[in-house]
Amino acid sequence: MVDNKTSVLHLGIEELPNSRFSNFEKILQMDLQTRKLEFIKDFLKLTSEEAIIELERLLKKQRSADYKSDLSPMTVEELNSRVDQSMKDSKSGRLTDSKTLKSEIDRWT
Repeated sequence: MVDNKTSVLHLGIEELPNSRFSNFEKILQMDLQTRKLEFIKDFLKLTSEEAIIELERLLKKQRSADYKSDLSPMTVEELNSRVDQSMKDSKSGRLTDSKTLKSEIDRWT
């Protein structure tokens, strides 16, 4: 017997042999990296500016959600440990002055 998730995925696939969804089952079984590459190929074929704008919005929304999920308060112990490490770095000369940092940032873009 097939579970509900599998049966939903199989629903209608056989009925659409000539559509762009005919390889849907194969794509779902690919690893994440392969799926990303397939997505990029499909994205490069897009001609609709509206579709591209919508995908850009979705990506921006996901980046924002990912960024917010990475933000979590640190404990007092973590803060103290970072301060201690910063002080050690300072005493050891492992610093970057603001002009050097700005010039590195300018090269990022």
